[in-house]
Amino acid sequence: MNFLAAGISLIAMRIAGVRRPRLAYFLWLFTTINLLMGAGYFLFSGLGNIGDWASVCRGMPPLIWRPGLALAGGILYYVFARTAARWLRPLVGSDEAAATRARGLAVPSYIAGGALFCISGLFNPVSPMLIGISAAAASLGGTSGLLWLTQFVRGGQDASITPVSISRSIAWIVGALIVAIVFIGVLGASIRF
Repeated sequence: MNFLAAGISLIAMRIAGVRRPRLAYFLWLFTTINLLMGAGYFLFSGLGNIGDWASVCRGMPPLIWRPGLALAGGILYYVFARTAARWLRPLVGSDEAAATRARGLAVPSYIAGGALFCISGLFNPVSPMLIGISAAAASLGGTSGLLWLTQFVRGGQDASITPVSISRSIAWIVGALIVAIVFIGVLGASIRF
C-alpha cells in the first residue's frame, strides 16, 4: 500500500509542479514517507524477523529470505532517499544553502511525524509493546531518511535551480490538526473488523 500511495502521489507531484509550493511540498513529503516506510519495512522484517513479511516468508529457509529481504530493503531505502532529495531540489534549490533549506523542511516533519505516531500508539489497546515496535520503530526508524537525505540535495546536473518560498498557511495547519486528531482518535485506538 505504501508503494501504491507513493506512486499516486508521485503522479500528482509531477502534475502539480512547483506552481503551488505548499502542495508541492506536501506531495513530496507524502511520496517520500511512503517510499521510505515501504522499503524500511522490508529491511525491518528481514533484520527483526517480525511483521507481515516474516509471516509471508515462514516456511522458507531464514538464511535466504531474511538477509535477502533486509538487503533489498536497505538498497531500496538508499535509492529512494537519494531520489527524494533530487525531487526536493525544485523547492529548495541546488546551491550551497540548499541542504540547509531542505533540513528546514525535512527535520520538523520527521519530528512531528514521529511524535504523532508515538502519541497515537499510546491509545492502542492491544499491547504497550506495539508502541515500541510499530509506532516508534516504524515512524522514527522508517522515516529516518528525512534526517540524512538532505545531504544529497546540493549540486546535481543543474546547480542553478532557484528555491521557491513556502510560507505558513493557516488552512494547511488546521487541515493537519484535523488529520492528526482523526489519526490519533481512530487509528490510535485501532480499527477492528
